Amino acid sequence: MIQRIQTVYLLLGSISVAAPLYIRVWLLHTDAVNPMVDVIVQIVAGLTAATALAVIFLHSDRSKQYRLTLVIQVLTLLVIVAMLSVLYLSGNLPGVSTTPVVSATFAVVLLPFLAYVFFFLARRAINKDIQLVKSMDRLR
Repeated sequence: MIQRIQTVYLLLGSISVAAPLYIRVWLLHTDAVNPMVDVIVQIVAGLTAATALAVIFLHSDRSKQYRLTLVIQVLTLLVIVAMLSVLYLSGNLPGVSTTPVVSATFAVVLLPFLAYVFFFLARRAINKDIQLVKSMDRLR
């Protein structure tokens, strides 16, 4: 399980998508936004991180692992859209706002993007494993 590179990618992606839950910097100046949106972002990010950790243990069923990794990528996109919409509505989106944005806020906004890349790399590695097993089955 740990010998496979997709395990490392899934673990890093899970950490990257869960980090904004614990680093609440991205909501410092979002008082004008509905707090329900904050709860939705937390639920979707937590669900994404938990699913990524659960997918690590599905190493025996690669096709299910591949499909769930695709679902995780979609959930990560939802987290990205929700975070960017909260920051846009509050006027604190890096690059758009007129006030200087703290570099920590910018880094936390980039974490879900990094998680998406990790999940993409994990899905690609899972696909390579599937192709390898198929090629080994042809040799038998």
